[in-house]
Amino acid sequence: MNIRRIFSIALLAMVTAFSAFAAGNEAKTLVDNAVKKLKSAGSVSAAFTISQNGGTQTGHLTISGKRFAIQSAEARIWFDGRTQWTYSVQGNEVDITTPTTAELAQSNPMSVLTAAQGDYRMKLLSSGARPRVELTPTKSADFKRAIVTFGSAGMPSQIVVTDNNNATTTIAISQLKTGGKLGVNAFRFNPKDFPGVEVVDLR
Repeated sequence: MNIRRIFSIALLAMVTAFSAFAAGNEAKTLVDNAVKKLKSAGSVSAAFTISQNGGTQTGHLTISGKRFAIQSAEARIWFDGRTQWTYSVQGNEVDITTPTTAELAQSNPMSVLTAAQGDYRMKLLSSGARPRVELTPTKSADFKRAIVTFGSAGMPSQIVVTDNNNATTTIAISQLKTGGKLGVNAFRFNPKDFPGVEVVDLR
């Protein structure tokens, strides 16, 4: 799975698990408040560490409405609600595309989040200081299950995704923050920041 798809799954699992807790036990006001906070936030940002096939990569994600930006050592991705830029660090090349609705459903975290409700069975595996929730897709998906672990603040701290080939990806989440709405330029590629970049316009 590529980094965009991994994060789509991670964010989907995050919000679906929040909803599972809120719906399953109204007494968990901390988690219920976290749901409201995430849904009403002008923006959400988080640092991440992805461990897969013996390798590890770190990065940062920012979302504001339908817009998102992902940054890692290998690539950077911007989506401003219409146009997507995918920059390869190794090749110093950026591809520009206008994703279709179907493509966004596969790569845009916010598009995936809006479809999260009702597509997953949710099971509480453990409670206490670090509760865990298992998510199992009820429809065809890129993974067979995801286990979300919540930290002491009621926010997700780890997501372990098992794909259809039984390969496991572990996503550690830290510095999860909500903030005000961000301007569109935060979600657009600026060629001035990448001297000598080769631009491939695929629109």
